[in-house]
Amino acid sequence: MSYTPLTDAFYLAMSGDTAAQGAGGRPITSAIQTTYAREINAAFAFAQEFDTQWGDAPPDLYQAFAIAQCSESYWRNRDDGSDVPDHYAASVAEIIALILEGSAVLTAAGITPPAFNTGGGEPTLASGWGSGGDPYDTAGEVLATVTLTPTSTGLLHCEVSVNNLPNAGDAEVGGFLFISIGADNTDPTGSPLEMGFDAPSGQATFPSFSVDLDRGSPPFTAPVGESIVVNICGKTSTGTLGGFYTLSVQERSE
Repeated sequence: MSYTPLTDAFYLAMSGDTAAQGAGGRPITSAIQTTYAREINAAFAFAQEFDTQWGDAPPDLYQAFAIAQCSESYWRNRDDGSDVPDHYAASVAEIIALILEGSAVLTAAGITPPAFNTGGGEPTLASGWGSGGDPYDTAGEVLATVTLTPTSTGLLHCEVSVNNLPNAGDAEVGGFLFISIGADNTDPTGSPLEMGFDAPSGQATFPSFSVDLDRGSPPFTAPVGESIVVNICGKTSTGTLGGFYTLSVQERSE
């Protein structure tokens, strides 16, 4: 009876079938676990067939709830003790068709369900790192860029580290750094964050900061499942600054 599950669909389907055939609509009267061997072996076979037909694509949050609840609803008040996975091929195909139609409706409505987290640990979260070393001046420049696809929450935490050094002969240089969203956005208007600084003549400065973009002004939450570009940009009020810049972006769980 050995089997290696492909995704969480196996556990969701087995739990739904177990609830329906083992406890649904009927009292549990025995404290001896082997009393329920017939129902559990049937649920195991059903889940194996479900997992096989579902394939290796992990279910999203909607699909996960639907697999467990549709499996339970399908088997409630039905009694089928077969422990042969193929026996359940037709019923599994019917349940999957129902669930996938729900997914199609969500997609048509522009809704992307978040990833399903089993609770066994932290969800898989997107992250990225970028660096740069080009000088920037009053025209403004993108200094470092991170491209990532949020997978769970779209809540992004940014860590910025900058080594500024004014060009030789420049007087004190003032400027600001800001986070922007987009492939080539150097306009701070509407930026989630802006940080000013002064770089004394001939002296290096090391401004650094971190920010949660959804708590910035204005707040920004990234769309889950879509690739986005996050930049750290710099612009001076006069003169030119050179140096080295790093940007780290991490999707938060909450």
